[in-house]
Amino acid sequence: METAKTRPTPLWVINILLQYGSIGSEPKYRIIWSEDRMEMRWGVQYKRYGDGLDRWILEKMVEWADYGEWNLEAFGPKPHINGEYEHSQTVEVLGQYISLEDYGAKTIILMLECIEKGKLIPRSEKLRFKRDQLAERDRQFSQNFSDIYEEAQNPFGANAVAGIPGKKKPEDMRIITLDQLPENFRKQLAKPGKIRQVS
Repeated sequence: METAKTRPTPLWVINILLQYGSIGSEPKYRIIWSEDRMEMRWGVQYKRYGDGLDRWILEKMVEWADYGEWNLEAFGPKPHINGEYEHSQTVEVLGQYISLEDYGAKTIILMLECIEKGKLIPRSEKLRFKRDQLAERDRQFSQNFSDIYEEAQNPFGANAVAGIPGKKKPEDMRIITLDQLPENFRKQLAKPGKIRQVS
């Protein structure tokens, strides 16, 4: 089994990938050994796929226009001029390691064709979809919180305001614990000065 800490991609694989074009000066796709894939997090280099995965990884260049916000403080300068490589597929069979030679040129081409034709959804797109879902959930939470806060300013006590159907009563306004808040709200509240002790 190939477990070298550094393992260059075979030339015949690079030649296949180059047939699928480039983004700027970088190839659109690359296959890299998992143990070689490093990234910077808060000034420290980490293995993106963790220790001991020992798999070939197909990555796809995601252009900055599609990538979303880049956290310069967390990840340092952008690593490429045109975008960043993100995980697309792991080269394995039924969860087990397979060499590129045994996987074969035809299977690599089939995998790339499926991605190009939208039959396989790259992990980066799944993550972007999840990120969009979380952003929408946070937006809805913020809107609901604002609505409840405004309605809580009720001068009529426990009674709904006359003439306004569907006005919420205090018992309708369920207060949740901090653990149930969306992550970005918890981070905001955790900042110094955000939560004050009431004496």
